[in-house]
Amino acid sequence: MAIIENISSPDAVIAWQDQMRNMQAGELVAQQVCQRGAENALAELQKLGVTEANCQAMLDSLRHALVTMHEIADERGILLLDYEAPDVDAKKID
Repeated sequence: MAIIENISSPDAVIAWQDQMRNMQAGELVAQQVCQRGAENALAELQKLGVTEANCQAMLDSLRHALVTMHEIADERGILLLDYEAPDVDAKKID
C-alpha cells in the first residue's frame, strides 16, 4: 500500500529508496499518486496557514471525500482497498 513516511535519517532514506526499487509498476504508480496528493495537501495547508483548526478541517474534508469515493466505487462495482486491512489484496467495500 502506498504510504507517506517521515524519512529522517540517512539509513531511512536508503531503506526507502530500496523499497521503491523493489516495487512493481502498479505499486510505484500508487506511491507516486500518494506522494503527489500529500505534496498538494501540504502546499494548500501552507497557503491557509498551519493551524490546528485548518489541519482538522482538511482532515475532515479528506475523510468525507474518501467515504464518498468508496460509496461511488461500490455503486459502480469498482474494487478499492479497505482500511481494516490495507496490506491485503483489493476487495469490494460492503
